[in-house]
Amino acid sequence: MIAEKEGYKVSINEARANLLQTCLQTLRSVPSKDQATFADASEFLRQQIQMSGIDESQAVKIWRKVMLVHRLFNEIGQGIFVDPLSYEQFAAFAEESATVEVYQLPDVLGSPIQIS
Repeated sequence: MIAEKEGYKVSINEARANLLQTCLQTLRSVPSKDQATFADASEFLRQQIQMSGIDESQAVKIWRKVMLVHRLFNEIGQGIFVDPLSYEQFAAFAEESATVEVYQLPDVLGSPIQIS
């Protein structure tokens, strides 16, 4: 919801295509399936959706939300350290140190008295 309020958009068709592309990349990452096709990816997606107990339209809607969050975090994440001022402030803080002396009462004076 935050990503959509910020103006990010992902269409249902774009989410469906990205989900299928992700399935293809997943299949191709397996050594024995490195020549997988989109037909293989489509079958793999169908099996995964069937095992999850939802239908394809629900899966695509969920994936659409994943893509929205991904886009939001990618842009925010890249913007954090692109601005040199924020990085310089972080680096300056990270290099700071302090010497602290701790004063405390002896255990005898600090523990409560028990009366029986």
